[in-house]
Amino acid sequence: MKVFDNLYFVGQTGFSAWAVTTSAGIILIDALWNYSVEDEVVGGFEKLGLDPGAIRYVVVSHDHAGGASYLQSRFGAPRDPLRRRLGPARPRPRPVAEAPPGPRRHRR
Repeated sequence: MKVFDNLYFVGQTGFSAWAVTTSAGIILIDALWNYSVEDEVVGGFEKLGLDPGAIRYVVVSHDHAGGASYLQSRFGAPRDPLRRRLGPARPRPRPVAEAPPGPRRHRR
C-alpha cells in the first residue's frame, strides 16, 4: 500500500516492512520472516509496481528469523550499513558466567 509520496507498506497485518523509494534505489526497513518474505515483501513489491531488484539497503530494527538474510542472498542488498559503521545501539549483555549472582533466597 502506498502510504505517502515515496513510502510504501508491505507485509502482514501484525508485522510490517516499509519501503522508501529514492532515485538511487529502494531502502527496505525490516524484512519479516524468512518463510514469508517471498510472498509478503517480494510479492508486495510486484503488486505495487516496485522492482525488488532495486533494493539497495535493508535496515533491520529487529530481524524476524532470517528475512533480511534471504533478501541479501537473493538480491544482494547490503544489510544495515549504519550498524556496521556505528556498532550496536546498546552493548551486548554479558554472558551468564560473567553476570553477577542473582538474589539469595532464604531457606526454611
